[in-house]
Amino acid sequence: MKGDGDVLAEITSHLPISPVGAVPPGPPLVDRADPWADARCRDGQSGMLELFFSDQLEDIAQAKALCSDCPVAALCLDGAIERHEPAGVWGGQLFADGQVLAFKRKRGRPPKNAQTQLTA
Repeated sequence: MKGDGDVLAEITSHLPISPVGAVPPGPPLVDRADPWADARCRDGQSGMLELFFSDQLEDIAQAKALCSDCPVAALCLDGAIERHEPAGVWGGQLFADGQVLAFKRKRGRPPKNAQTQLTA
């Protein structure tokens, strides 16, 4: 009488798949126990560091856009608030001196006369 393993091996011997439990070749599997594994900013090489800590308005907008659909953005923001992060984009929000900024204005001196905006 054949054991269960023998029957399974006989049935699957002609299939082009790996046996159950075998790790297929290719990139390493993502650790699902690590909530940061799916972070959009995580590239494993700190390649986006300058983007998230830039003073340039375009870089800040791009960093916020990356955070906008990140699955761990809320967790990131909560952690940054708890740690009083001094600067950077965290969870889609810009921090400066440990506070969330609503917006960042351009460098340089503001205009003497506030420009009026026309509304329709």
